[in-house]
Amino acid sequence: MRWADAYEATQTVRLRCAFGDLGEVHGLLGVRGAEKLSEDFDTEGVALRLRVRQSALSALTLALREASRGRILLQAED
Repeated sequence: MRWADAYEATQTVRLRCAFGDLGEVHGLLGVRGAEKLSEDFDTEGVALRLRVRQSALSALTLALREASRGRILLQAED
């Protein structure tokens, strides 16, 4: 296998969610192959920083939006 075949581009993204959505978020991250880089809690909920394969980014975005009825959106890091 060539190195280029084994490498897949990733995107680092952020999301915020309410405490009540966190279980669903963690479940979807595992299914969609996202890697949690950080998880910070505050009085309003949870902020996560993730690494996601670019080929899985659209599917994860849609799954999070559907599971949260549009409350959770991914935001690309600059």
